[in-house]
Amino acid sequence: MSDYTVPLGEIQFILEHIAGLSSVTEIDDFAHATPDMVEGILFEAARFFEDVVAPLD
Repeated sequence: MSDYTVPLGEIQFILEHIAGLSSVTEIDDFAHATPDMVEGILFEAARFFEDVVAPLD
């Protein structure tokens, strides 16, 4: 197990409040990017980096 923890809260804050993810989802091609889907993708990516990538260092 790695000591690295992905800062999920900070990433979610940046996506919502700085990058404006909610306005991106108003575009027809990205309407499927619901908050639940984005959260799930971020969670799985974080798990991959913590469990697979970080230990390689």
